Amino acid sequence: MSNMLKLVCIDSSFPKASFVWNEMKYLCNEFDFVYFINVNSKRETHNFTLPANSNVYYLADEEEFTNTFLEKINLLLKIAKVLGVEYIYSKTKIKLLQHIKYHYSELKQDWFRSKKLLRIVPPVKDVIYYTYWKDNGANMLSWIKKDFPFVKTCSRLHGFDLYAERQPFGYMPYSYFNFNAIDQFFAISEQGKVYAEKNYPIVNPVIVSYLGTESFGMNPTPENDGAYSVCTCSNIIKIKRIGLLMDSLKYSNLKIKWFIIGEGEELQNIINQSQELPENITVEFLKRLTQKQIHDFYLETPVNFFINVSESEGLPVSIMEAIGYGIPVIATNVGGTKEIVNEQTGILMNPDIKAIELKETIDSALLNPAYSSILFRQSVKKNWSGKFCSEINFKDFCDNLKAIEVTDKRMRQ
Repeated sequence: MSNMLKLVCIDSSFPKASFVWNEMKYLCNEFDFVYFINVNSKRETHNFTLPANSNVYYLADEEEFTNTFLEKINLLLKIAKVLGVEYIYSKTKIKLLQHIKYHYSELKQDWFRSKKLLRIVPPVKDVIYYTYWKDNGANMLSWIKKDFPFVKTCSRLHGFDLYAERQPFGYMPYSYFNFNAIDQFFAISEQGKVYAEKNYPIVNPVIVSYLGTESFGMNPTPENDGAYSVCTCSNIIKIKRIGLLMDSLKYSNLKIKWFIIGEGEELQNIINQSQELPENITVEFLKRLTQKQIHDFYLETPVNFFINVSESEGLPVSIMEAIGYGIPVIATNVGGTKEIVNEQTGILMNPDIKAIELKETIDSALLNPAYSSILFRQSVKKNWSGKFCSEINFKDFCDNLKAIEVTDKRMRQ
């Protein structure tokens, strides 16, 4: 097995609610063995089936390390050096100092996690270490690269793990540590690539690698009977601005049914708001659906428009899923959304849109027969086929993983 090509895939939540499922079968088809690493959780009883050449490992179940006094001092100095370099290159030095204890704790925890990971998968040249998010997994890989510079490492870049404004601190922590250590970064959008290369100390040019979804047909064409249906699919959290959409529909006189897929901390507030909607607006809360249930919903339930009014995004998988079934989209122009929503797929809106403007956009779109035509919906599906088909995109991604080269000419903290 020593000559086999192996992949380590790190994710904070796999197998629960993880986007890694979308690419799992392609990773397992292209690599001899895949180690799926759950960073945060302990092993639980599950009813899912993994490909035979893969397994999931839980770092929280691994035996803890005990350091001697000298080892503790050595680790303290390592972390101090990392944070010192971060401070030198930081554009927000005061904020960094305000959160220094937190960052020390995170780096220390991720150092121990990296040791647990190496206990599961020793560092050898036929292993590629890949973290799905630039989060704790990226810190783990950065620690590994300091001791084993010959290993190949990479990370995707999405939204919260890329854009500084999405971070609770107002800046992206560990930027120099991560971007100077990890061999290759894959942005999920062109906009993400531009942002990363402009704002961070990138070693190698960022590669754009779109995510992708599957499709099993077309969404049924809605009847032209004066009743309309719209759908949202997201975590119900403030950044998704479901409340803004709720406020906008209060002004509409159209008969609209709104399917809300998802759960989150704002769910109860949204349920309460829905009680104030006029009688012509009905809401069905579908809560959190499995991937299969989402596919079944799009195959069986006519939807006039998928709507996304988020104030920040990477490049939404939920929109990919919708256009994969030919459903037109109304979305705010944030992150990489403009790379998926255009004249061929729907309507792109100003990110600062107000409730009454949103209502007018939605009403106008629903009343425009062109958007509900079979011809336009086929155009939407064709756009998906050309850019966001999982079979094409994830096979290309696997080829890029195999082509990663270790970068020697870099500064190591």
